[in-house]
Amino acid sequence: MYRAEIEKIVKNTWVGIIVTILGFVLVFIVKLPVEGNPAIFLDTVKKLIGFSMMLIGVMCADVKLWCNPITKFISGISLEIYLAHMMVFRVIEKVGVTRIAGESVLSYVIVYGLTIGGVILFAALYKVIETKIRKRLCIAS
Repeated sequence: MYRAEIEKIVKNTWVGIIVTILGFVLVFIVKLPVEGNPAIFLDTVKKLIGFSMMLIGVMCADVKLWCNPITKFISGISLEIYLAHMMVFRVIEKVGVTRIAGESVLSYVIVYGLTIGGVILFAALYKVIETKIRKRLCIAS
């Protein structure tokens, strides 16, 4: 019954952007004065950003917002990322990098970056090695 109206809303990317901006304003006006704790405010903002990205991604399906080389690369190795992320973190932990800058946010950022970089490197190497093995054994992918 409302199919035409729903299609108009889905094709209009500005709706997602406006919802995001309104959400930020509401969080800033309502949440910060009530809670008074910046950590709670930032946690709420992170959740809002995640929700907004999903909303805009769904609403911009026609625009192909998430179809870019980086997203395609990450989606191609997502299983390997899932399987390897904890192993890579444990290697970084055993090397002793987790407290390289003390117990600060900088240490967290360094370890986070190294973990993500290590996982992507591991997954890319895995794909290359798997392809070479499949070619050598004449197995179709």
